[in-house]
Amino acid sequence: MAGIRVALGQLMEYAYFPEGCRAGRLVIVSYHEPEPVAMQYLENLRVRTGLPVYYGYFDLEEAMLVM
Repeated sequence: MAGIRVALGQLMEYAYFPEGCRAGRLVIVSYHEPEPVAMQYLENLRVRTGLPVYYGYFDLEEAMLVM
């Protein structure tokens, strides 16, 4: 969860700072599969705030991004 907290701040700055990239979707990417509580947290953020934030992780064995 600590990584998600750090990533959220960075994503918010990149996407919403004046003259930012204005992303339509914010994706936190990690090498770690998320815990269910982390996914619930992001779902709550989407529902309660409308913030389009999602989580993906890079599966090293399969060499692919899992969303």
